Amino acid sequence: MEITFLGVRGSIPAPGPNTVRYGGNTTCVGIRTDDGDVIIIDGGSGIRQHGLDLLAELPVHCSIFITHTHWIIFRDCRFLPHCLFQATK
Repeated sequence: MEITFLGVRGSIPAPGPNTVRYGGNTTCVGIRTDDGDVIIIDGGSGIRQHGLDLLAELPVHCSIFITHTHWIIFRDCRFLPHCLFQATK
C-alpha cells in the first residue's frame, strides 16, 4: 500500500515558492492498494493533479471518500477530470 499526501493545507490553497516544502494544496490523500485500486480521501485542491496523473492509467478502480462536508472539499472536487469518472469503475 502506498499513501501520498496530495494536500495538507487548510481552507485556502497557497501553492508557490513559500509553500514548496510542505505543499500548498488543500486536504487530499491518495492511497494505492496492493491490488492497484485507488482510494482518494477528501477532494481538496490536491485532487486536480492526482486526477490528471490517473488519466494516464485508465481504466482505474477508484473510490472517493469525503470525511467532512466542508465547502472546500466540494469546491475542489470539480477539478477531478470528468473523463476520469466515465472511464473508471
